Amino acid sequence: MVKDCRLSVRMIAEKTGLDKCAVPRILTDHLHMRKICAKLVPKNLSVELKANRLEICQDLQERLKIFWIK
Repeated sequence: MVKDCRLSVRMIAEKTGLDKCAVPRILTDHLHMRKICAKLVPKNLSVELKANRLEICQDLQERLKIFWIK
């Protein structure tokens, strides 16, 4: 269990192997997150963004099901 869910950009970059410049861009532009009190939290999402996230999550869920069945 994770005791502290706050991660720095540096920590995320190290764990994922991504470039330190790419991590903030992914978090803000693609995941629509912003930094509040040293925590990355989702911004208020529009109905369109919520639907988009739901579609992406459902697609990933289906992919995982196929992956684990094999």
